[in-house]
Amino acid sequence: IFVWGMPMALLFPVIAAVAITGGPARYAFNSVLDQWVVPLLYALGAAACAQQALYLSKGRKFGMWVPVRVRRLTLFTTGLMAISVLYLLQSHGLLPFQVKVLVSRFAHFGLVLFLGGIALAEWREQKRLAEHIPVSPYHRRPVLPDRVSGAVLVADLKSSETLFRVSALRGDAGALVESCLSHMWSSVASMGGVVLQTEGDQIRVFFDRAICRDPAATALAAVDLMASNLAELEHRFHDQGVLPDDGYKLEFRAGVALGDIKPVWHEMEGLRLAAWAEAGSTNAFVESARMLELGRSVPGAENGSVAVFVSTEAPTSRFPGEWLCKEHLIQGKHGREYRVSAYVPPRETGTRSVAA
Repeated sequence: IFVWGMPMALLFPVIAAVAITGGPARYAFNSVLDQWVVPLLYALGAAACAQQALYLSKGRKFGMWVPVRVRRLTLFTTGLMAISVLYLLQSHGLLPFQVKVLVSRFAHFGLVLFLGGIALAEWREQKRLAEHIPVSPYHRRPVLPDRVSGAVLVADLKSSETLFRVSALRGDAGALVESCLSHMWSSVASMGGVVLQTEGDQIRVFFDRAICRDPAATALAAVDLMASNLAELEHRFHDQGVLPDDGYKLEFRAGVALGDIKPVWHEMEGLRLAAWAEAGSTNAFVESARMLELGRSVPGAENGSVAVFVSTEAPTSRFPGEWLCKEHLIQGKHGREYRVSAYVPPRETGTRSVAA
């Protein structure tokens, strides 16, 4: 109905009107339009709305049951069918003269207002939902920037399987990991970072050069804050008897890469989804994930939280924390060599501030 039926039904009268020029054929064509085509098109629109309402009403067990939308689609179907019947009765002269005058003056106008009210209510609901969708400040701009330059930080929890298992046994699966991610989220937000994505036990953040004078240094400051906040959360979990033993620590591994990215919108089935894409000559998303992988190859990085990042702009002198290596050559995939530095954030409470 949607892919072929409606487009063909809408194109047919247009093509016929262009092909038929004047004379009795034009009169006959107009008569067919009034008596059959217009009512049929309204009925076709009603069928499309009814099909969608039926589809949603049957999708209760799949989580697609939206009573308000089903009710609006049903009302819209009723209104379109009323207009179809009205055109059919008028064009075939089945209405008395007095009723025809009354109907032609007010009924059609009232039905259009009725349909317009339903459409306006639907539009307002969609607008309200769109305003509450959590998107980045860049996606809220009237015109999306072509690129933004800065540092991409990717961090994931180590041994998160234990947290998922403990949460499942407590009957709140995923709650402990979500608590950890919320602490990591608040840490980067306090440093001016923009959270691009959270997935599973991983978080991806961006530090804009326009906001942070030194994105790499700010990313390291956020790493410090994440480590200290997770240390406090770890103590609280132990005090509550949540964690399995005192030897378990809330630690993470992170990768940082510098580069350019850009906000984009993806259109999917009538929905606009906020997303990000690489920009410029480097792919900061791939490089930050690569740094995350290379962290496992750094000697001494088996234990504790480690941030690995490209050393060409690494502010190694600003941070008195422990450095496992500086500008160390590590071979990655496809034989490519990376010059990286590995930083171990302190676990004590507090963080070193970096001028933003």
